[in-house]
Amino acid sequence: MKRFWVVLALTTAASPAMAGGISQRTAAPALPSTSQPGTGHQVAFINGWTIFDERDHCSAFTSYEHDLALAIYYDHASHSVDVFVLSPAWESVRDGQSYPNVTVHFSNGSDYPDTGAEGIHRTQPGGHVTVGLRMGLNADDFLRDVAASASLTVNVGSMTATTLSLRGSRVAMTRLISCSAQAFRSHPPDPFRYIPSPARPAVPVQPSAVSGAEARANLASYISDSDYPAAAIRAEQQGTVGFHLAVGTDGRVTSCTITSSSGASVLDETTCRIMRSRARFTPARDDHGNPTMGSADGRIRWVLPVYTPPPPPPQ
Repeated sequence: MKRFWVVLALTTAASPAMAGGISQRTAAPALPSTSQPGTGHQVAFINGWTIFDERDHCSAFTSYEHDLALAIYYDHASHSVDVFVLSPAWESVRDGQSYPNVTVHFSNGSDYPDTGAEGIHRTQPGGHVTVGLRMGLNADDFLRDVAASASLTVNVGSMTATTLSLRGSRVAMTRLISCSAQAFRSHPPDPFRYIPSPARPAVPVQPSAVSGAEARANLASYISDSDYPAAAIRAEQQGTVGFHLAVGTDGRVTSCTITSSSGASVLDETTCRIMRSRARFTPARDDHGNPTMGSADGRIRWVLPVYTPPPPPPQ
């Protein structure tokens, strides 16, 4: 899945709070000195949102009080979004670390329990520190919820990290979609870019073998009992899934191919979905030390969770 990012970034001005979340600034925001929206040219400023044409995709950016900002990268070709949430208050966030307990909730009732959140903590040229999270989400669903909701809440487990106002976002999201569609027509992507790698032969059960790219954690550690599909539990399905991952230059999984099935399609599909959203790698390097495409092969064994009944009440 291509990237679609929402960014909360550093700003310098504040405005009074309003019902439904932290309010937006009413003037065009000053972009932070980091790899966020603004590398292209500004095409519109609508209800506090600045829309940028980034050549092959478009982005939307808005800033808030309390040194926050929100930006959305939309890739029309893959219908995906990259979401960045940055705040200088989140000093303990670690760069590159996976945060599987980060969720997003919209005031219209939509929930995103599997955000694939990854930490960002980097010092930019000039000493500017960028701290926060980035998440990869489905564009069609996410943009619709941004347009239809009064606010967005980011949760870390049972705690609320921040709630942001989305009032006036409907027109801005419509402009972002049309901008990205025009960018797609003006700069059509390589049609072979999104074709997954061919399936690899099944391999024996063994620790994940990484070719070029280095996994930041044991791949099995990204999956817990709570990820076991309810349909598979009801059908009492279990088994081992073999898979091949293509890893991009940013260390994120760009595609997942099943090399040996567990015999249950829901377990195969869940394995790839989790690997795409959660698995993180140190990118492979070419002869000149530059990040390059890499790959990894792995196998995950799904075993039905053991249910322990509660003890009987005392007589």
